Amino acid sequence: GISGNFIGDLMSAYSSFWPETIRGLLVHSAEWSQAMWDKLGSDTSKTRINEFAHMFGYGIPNLERAKYSASNALTIIAQKDNFQVFMPKTDDVSGNRKKDNLSSILFIKLPWPKEVLQGELRNQKIKLTITLSYFIEPNPSERGYTSKYAYQSHNLRFDLQRPTETINQFESRINNLIRDAETDIITSNSGGYNWVLGPNSRTHGSIHKDILELTGAELAQAENIAVYSVTGWWKKAKIASNTFSRFSLIIGIDAG
Repeated sequence: GISGNFIGDLMSAYSSFWPETIRGLLVHSAEWSQAMWDKLGSDTSKTRINEFAHMFGYGIPNLERAKYSASNALTIIAQKDNFQVFMPKTDDVSGNRKKDNLSSILFIKLPWPKEVLQGELRNQKIKLTITLSYFIEPNPSERGYTSKYAYQSHNLRFDLQRPTETINQFESRINNLIRDAETDIITSNSGGYNWVLGPNSRTHGSIHKDILELTGAELAQAENIAVYSVTGWWKKAKIASNTFSRFSLIIGIDAG
């Protein structure tokens, strides 16, 4: 496990960071050891990676790397408060009351150094690491959970805009992902990217991390990240006025 000193050092160094952010930095800094990679072997299919992540999680946290991420110019740390996870029920075009509250999507514009990415780093491979950290409210009154979402108040996800995708196309794709998640459809929609884990493997629990390798030119065109909600017991609540949460999003780029 992670020692209290490890967490205490981070909290002392960055006293303005929320617990969600400290937790996110720990996971963001984690890497699989060589011994872990050796157990993975040559099979790097998404199915095998998913099994591997269940065994070892995100790997072993590194305090120095966590501190470096927190202070480095190539890391973006966004602490978003008062995010309304679900919007109140509305009437449809026929005047009928919709059954559930509506999922929310928040688009975050990425302040990439485009002139550098499109210039000297244009053809260079860059590692992009994204970590989303938040806490849920359990629903202990729910007995014999009728669905995997009955215990969690809400679930958040992230996705990256494609280089050739307009913001409207991106929003449409996210809405399709929300629909698929809430109807238990296993989607292969990775946004056209070859994520290490992929959208179906990184969504367990309330902290999600994934890694992507792409060129500087491709990264420069990926202008937005979407953070969006999928169902939890909050979605079916009678009112959505109290369905506010907060999250930390950590985005790091490493040009090697």
